Amino acid sequence: MTIRMPSVLHEMVAEEMNIQIGEQRNKFKKGTYLGTRTAEVASQILLLGSADVKFPQRFYARYEKMDKKSPDKSYAHKGCKKFPGLVIEVAWSQRRLDLPELARE
Repeated sequence: MTIRMPSVLHEMVAEEMNIQIGEQRNKFKKGTYLGTRTAEVASQILLLGSADVKFPQRFYARYEKMDKKSPDKSYAHKGCKKFPGLVIEVAWSQRRLDLPELARE
């Protein structure tokens, strides 16, 4: 089994998205939003990085297996304990038609 490490381009894209989301979150936490519900919600958004997301068990063939994904970046609200509210997966394909299937996975 070959383990593929993310490319430099892949990591750059994922990290730049993370920076942009963080900067936007910080803007919501201060300035004109200071003291508003928006600032309160923004301050409770947590960066989960690429931590595994485990889904309830499903039947695969004749055995049960925990479905697990490791998104490039994910974010959750402090009040949500089960799953992240936003996941980001950086991917590209030589065939444009493959991307919807990659997203569904």
